[in-house]
Amino acid sequence: PAATGPSHPSDRPSSRVLAPRTTAAPRPAHPIEAVQATLAPDTLQVRCAAGGLADGRYDAVPRTAQLVQVTDGLLRASVPAGPHTVQLLQASVPAALLRWEDTACSVSPVVPTTVSGVLRRADGSPATDHVVRGCLHGELTRTDARGHWTLRAVQDTDCWPMAFVEAADGRFGRTEPVEVSVDGPVDGVSLTLPPAEALWSIAQQRAHAAQLARLFEHRLAAEQGRLDAYTDRATALSGDEAALAQAWLDHEAAFVRHVEGEVERLRDPEEQLDALREAWLSLN
Repeated sequence: PAATGPSHPSDRPSSRVLAPRTTAAPRPAHPIEAVQATLAPDTLQVRCAAGGLADGRYDAVPRTAQLVQVTDGLLRASVPAGPHTVQLLQASVPAALLRWEDTACSVSPVVPTTVSGVLRRADGSPATDHVVRGCLHGELTRTDARGHWTLRAVQDTDCWPMAFVEAADGRFGRTEPVEVSVDGPVDGVSLTLPPAEALWSIAQQRAHAAQLARLFEHRLAAEQGRLDAYTDRATALSGDEAALAQAWLDHEAAFVRHVEGEVERLRDPEEQLDALREAWLSLN
């Protein structure tokens, strides 16, 4: 079969699990300021109370918000027109949720909760002592004797739990992506491992790796073009705006270098299978 290339689970979820809403998300409060961003003219720059977040730069998941920086209790970020909600991370740890609606924004603390379900084999039997990847970056758990699993999650976000299976001959597969809308504790998520005949062969995995490398190369070209344009615009900034822009440019340059490294691994016959699986499972 033709290689289709791995994608992030959020691209084409096979099903969606909705939790009962337990709390109403607070409406964004008016920001201190919402002005056209100088560095990224296609976005707005929102400024609002940081909700107790410590000073520093934050990553947004998804990458909708950019240049997220907290200084002296004030959060600033370049964002597209709302409404949107993103999760703010610091050192890959969930720190808060940022919501905005056009010219209003708010920051609220993350609310920990759980997502749980059962993992079955293709024949319907429980997959015991099997790894399931989680809703938080890098989190893994194991199923119990009944195939049950429980993962930590952040309320008011979406996540995609999944499990993978590898045959002795190197063939590889994963459960179909299930999008979980975490509006509170979620139970009853069903995951099923693929049958042996549906696993990717080594040759198929190498074809997928080559295709993913090409996709990453296209992304790199776009990211580098944007980085160059923003670098030119940053020369017109001064003071706090210049410092914020430089911090973001450094972060974006590091991201470009990371993607370049992934392309090299996907092109390297010795590394490409591991690189593909890490990208496929969103573990890197």
